[in-house]
Amino acid sequence: LSKGFLACPALLGLKWSWQWHHARTCSMTCLGDMLGDELTKEIQAVLPECLSPVSDNVDVQARHVQHSAHSSGNVQQLLEKLADGDSGVRWEATKALGQLATKDDALVVSGLLGRIADPSRLVRNDAVEALVQVSERGNGTVVVSLLELLVHETWYVREAAARTLGRATSRGDARAITGLVRVLQDQRDEVVQSALSSLGMIARRGDSTVVDALLEQLGSGGSWLTKSATASALAQVAEFGEERVVSALLEKLNEPHEEVRRAAMAALPQLADASDRHLIDLLIDTLACTSSIPDARAAAASLLGKVVGDAHGLGRGISTIVVSALLMHARNASENWLVRRACVDALTQIVPKGQVDIVHGLIPLAHDEDTGVRQAAIEAFTLLAPRGHEDIVRSLLPILDGSGGSDDEKLPFMRKAAVEALGAVAKVGDARVVQVLLARLNDPSDGVREAAGEALKRVSEAGDDAVLEALLAELMQDEG
Repeated sequence: LSKGFLACPALLGLKWSWQWHHARTCSMTCLGDMLGDELTKEIQAVLPECLSPVSDNVDVQARHVQHSAHSSGNVQQLLEKLADGDSGVRWEATKALGQLATKDDALVVSGLLGRIADPSRLVRNDAVEALVQVSERGNGTVVVSLLELLVHETWYVREAAARTLGRATSRGDARAITGLVRVLQDQRDEVVQSALSSLGMIARRGDSTVVDALLEQLGSGGSWLTKSATASALAQVAEFGEERVVSALLEKLNEPHEEVRRAAMAALPQLADASDRHLIDLLIDTLACTSSIPDARAAAASLLGKVVGDAHGLGRGISTIVVSALLMHARNASENWLVRRACVDALTQIVPKGQVDIVHGLIPLAHDEDTGVRQAAIEAFTLLAPRGHEDIVRSLLPILDGSGGSDDEKLPFMRKAAVEALGAVAKVGDARVVQVLLARLNDPSDGVREAAGEALKRVSEAGDDAVLEALLAELMQDEG
């Protein structure tokens, strides 16, 4: 051990280089493990020298700050480190303060607010996290300081301040909301996106001033990220059934960027009233509009499924109109495949299980030329068809026994869908189905074999010797 003490100053005194970093760090770790709390004054004296700040060396800086924090618990020392010339030291000090400082410590809050304007992104991000941890939501000092930073000359400072306000401000705070609405005019998309996110967090639902600003933002252009963030904010702030918001979001179904369409689709079910006949008509018209892009029409179909499917006590007339429109487009062979698939998926959300007339209308789609449409139809059988539906069983068997002359049996996902549908629809004890499923226990696809095993449990009769022998043979083969 004494040799370790003698060797340590020599090791620590080596000129810094990346090659020596690992050796010095490992040596200090080993010494710490051996001595524990019994570290001598000699080691304590040379430890800071070993871990002196070196530019871009976060590991070394982290050890220095952590040693200072845990050995003395002196928050004041950490506050001093916030002004260090090295960003790595400031970063570790910021993180440590978030863990060690007491709630609403004025000095700590002030120090962390100062790091919101730090040139280092890592420091800024952790200053936001630490500030949220050590200050109560709605702290007046924090809110006022952040509002002042919203007009800072540097864009990334404005962005950090806008982002922090959403987590540090009480819901409905008029000062913060006004400041964030003003920031929506910022020239930097990053600042606007953070302001939108924060407005969604703190604005009260139905705040007309905020809704007006968001609608203006949605129609003013900007990047796809900004449009998506605006749609998400509207979902959090607008009133349920607010027609002008629903109309504005419906227009975004024609956006060329998929993420904007997705954001609008996610927002609409939270705001759209399924009993609003005008809304349903708009969606049906969008679905039928061949001049719209296929993605927009598919989105309209998906929304019909979501909005009508989630509605309770919806009039039978509206449901019938929606189901008829979806089924018509799904069965139209000249229609875009994406639209057709979306219509089939939407039907599974609206139609109750066992509605034979709708299920019968989907049967031809099990042999459609488009693979996606076929798969959607077969998966719909699993969800909608009543057990014992013979026509569906007859349409599925050729997919698995090859008698249909199609390429379906070559596609593992198609075989798996057919197996699962048979397990849900076929009558218990149907010998044809049992034999086909037994053959699928030897399928080259793991997913198909597993699905076949589950399906056999549902359609085979208890004590069926052929099934038991096949399952045992499969088990023995797996173990072998």
